[in-house]
Amino acid sequence: MEVAHIVNPNLVLFGTAVPKYFYESLSRRVLENGLVARCIIVEAGKRGEAGTAMPIAPADSLFRAAKYLVDLDLQGNLAHEYPKPLIITETPDATKALREIQEECDRRYKFFESRGEGGAMALWARAHEKICKLAMLHGISSNVYDPVITEKSVKWAWKFIDHLTRRMLYMADTYVYENVFDEKCQRVIRGLRDAGGTIQHSKLLKRSKESLEVFKKIIETLKANGTIDSFTEQTKTRSAVCYRLL
Repeated sequence: MEVAHIVNPNLVLFGTAVPKYFYESLSRRVLENGLVARCIIVEAGKRGEAGTAMPIAPADSLFRAAKYLVDLDLQGNLAHEYPKPLIITETPDATKALREIQEECDRRYKFFESRGEGGAMALWARAHEKICKLAMLHGISSNVYDPVITEKSVKWAWKFIDHLTRRMLYMADTYVYENVFDEKCQRVIRGLRDAGGTIQHSKLLKRSKESLEVFKKIIETLKANGTIDSFTEQTKTRSAVCYRLL
């Protein structure tokens, strides 16, 4: 049986979703198996106000650059299954920066490995690959006629991916659940975070939308695993039990 191989594989998919619901649709298994780790997930800001549609007139330099890339003989469309991509070189400073960033990503991987956090391990294991690709795109965008990966390209890519990876870890920790009860616990944690880290018992119970019996089990679990603790706050009329994130 003849085995076919994909030479120089590359696939780009673009999709949109509400961040909260996107992360809620994931499981720990999906997060740890490498697919999400290969994604670049960017969250948009608040929705802007509607405005009047205006014609867009791209600069002539943009048209010239695009035409130059189209006219390059790069044997695109897989070139009968064996594409020959353009090789982008890098400066010595860029090489040094990429090596240092790889070492930093490895350190972060080992840190989360020691804690058994598979999702974080998967993300930091793929971070350097994304940095290389973005640095290459930065180099091409900077000079499409003679592209080169510079130290500036690498530092820009590292700053971008470092931020996105940390954000992805935060969102996964907040919205990816092991089971239904874990989802309920995470909802209570989010209520605490939204309140600034400290909130009274009655207010948190209301935010949780759970019965008193279930809420007590959630609080017991979060206190037992060291996520929160409780204390008594004296108000003008009475004392109140409060919870705070640790």
